[in-house]
Amino acid sequence: MHQETRRVRRRNTLLHHPHPSCSMALHPHTPCTNGTYDQHPLHIRELIAAKRSRSRWQRSRNQGDRITYNRLRRQIQTALRNANNITLEHYLTTLTPSYNTFWKTTQRLKRPQTSIPPIRKTDRSWAKSNEEKATAFADYLQQVFTPHSIPQRTDDAISALLDVPCQLSLPIKPFSPTEVVMAIARTNARKAPGYDLISGKVLQELPMKAILLLTTLYNSALRLSYFPLLWKFAHIIMIPKPGKPVHGTASYRPISLLPIPSKVFEKSLLKRLRSDVDLLALIPHHQFGFRAGHCTTHQTHRIVHEIATGLEDKKLCTAVFFDVAQAFDKVWHTGLLCKLKSTLPSPYFFLLKSYLIARYYQVRYNNSYPPVTRCCPASRREAF
Repeated sequence: MHQETRRVRRRNTLLHHPHPSCSMALHPHTPCTNGTYDQHPLHIRELIAAKRSRSRWQRSRNQGDRITYNRLRRQIQTALRNANNITLEHYLTTLTPSYNTFWKTTQRLKRPQTSIPPIRKTDRSWAKSNEEKATAFADYLQQVFTPHSIPQRTDDAISALLDVPCQLSLPIKPFSPTEVVMAIARTNARKAPGYDLISGKVLQELPMKAILLLTTLYNSALRLSYFPLLWKFAHIIMIPKPGKPVHGTASYRPISLLPIPSKVFEKSLLKRLRSDVDLLALIPHHQFGFRAGHCTTHQTHRIVHEIATGLEDKKLCTAVFFDVAQAFDKVWHTGLLCKLKSTLPSPYFFLLKSYLIARYYQVRYNNSYPPVTRCCPASRREAF
């Protein structure tokens, strides 16, 4: 009887106060059933408990309770973000090359690369390696960017009009450092950079001395009516179109990655152009594309209004719908320059003429870069 009582006491002692070696052996194999709430620090748990004032606000609809709830919600979001950053930093600092999950962690943190299947080239053969795929895309884009060689009776007259000297106009007002700083601040810091690898975040961290040098460069381009050649070089990446066969080169959408400083200059130039020229008088009222505050919904309302007006007046209403394939890739540059010369002051005309001519691109696929190709027309994504 005495031995049995001692055995019961020993069992109770092991159950309530286990040996540390037993706890270490059981911890990796025991699932956690308390959820993630108990894993948070104490101050975060106190904030979460105080956040339950939402029910108080829903019952009372008092503005003070709502302000309290919003303040606690923001505090919890900030505390959780800081706690997650600290946990990740501690986890990364404790990793060693001899750690058994080191390579698994590296693969998990790396962004997965989506591979493109073999591409059918123009000669009906298959491009399998990265170099062959990049060359196939470059050949396809060279064919796409080549304008139509259709002779027109007005070509000679338009060429003669372009040779006529322009009228004298006032120079473009120079940019101030404040305008450049504001244009850089509106730049998306996460936007992909061009070949120079200068991102929007880098421009936003520039000191004032660099801002002054960049402003001087922009004003020099305005004074000379010259767009720098290095700003007209684009890296092109191919993105597959949804619902298209993945083996054809036409099933991929080209995205031009231009230098971020050139985009800042384009936005500043567009702002200056809007202040000097009445663009609304140059664009037809029935055009809704590439206009601020306009979309396809407004065009649909306009068509419905025209149809309803025709029915009320007992008239016939006809419509023609057509889609011009590669309208921006095969734009007629001679006619475009003729329109720009007849509508814009001469400094803007010469600057935009320098912007449009002598553009170059290079297709980038993984680590393969085919030779640089000259692109005559400016694509849709290169225009501002």
